[in-house]
Amino acid sequence: MKLFSFSLLLLLAFSPATFLKAQSQQNANTIFASPSLMKLQEKLKSKALTINTSKNPFYLRGDFNGDKVMDLAVLVFNQKNEKGLIIAHGNSERTYYIVNERAEAQAGADLRIPFGVGGAEFFWHALTNGEAIEHLKSNYRDSFKKGTKVVGEAISYGKMEGFGGVIYWDGKQYVGISGGC
Repeated sequence: MKLFSFSLLLLLAFSPATFLKAQSQQNANTIFASPSLMKLQEKLKSKALTINTSKNPFYLRGDFNGDKVMDLAVLVFNQKNEKGLIIAHGNSERTYYIVNERAEAQAGADLRIPFGVGGAEFFWHALTNGEAIEHLKSNYRDSFKKGTKVVGEAISYGKMEGFGGVIYWDGKQYVGISGGC
């Protein structure tokens, strides 16, 4: 009986949910130890933004502006719990604030798109430049015009029920294309 109880305790202690929670916390601790993220976190406080660690992953790394320097995209929320993301370029102090177009008062937003971060069904990931162009051509034909410039990697996001989009740098600013996929 004692062996069974001990086995059950071990099973519960190392269940997938426990592991994922521990892994998410480990990811949060690792990234928060990064000097670039600690600097970004200080900057976010001045904008009354908080890093949203409830999603896994809550950050992406990639060369989002095509300058061969690693950039950081981080999910955030404000005091009204309105969600968005911050893209911080690794080669400068500049950050770009991307919010849902329905958000009430998002002072300083650089891009407003239908970007819903809520719910367990939300997903996002980085696309290489080639993947981004192919994804835009095949899924957003009506919005993606021939000759559109995509510089660097892009961010694809969506929800399981089919709504999604892509955020990419065109050489001057971030552009968002969204809709049903």
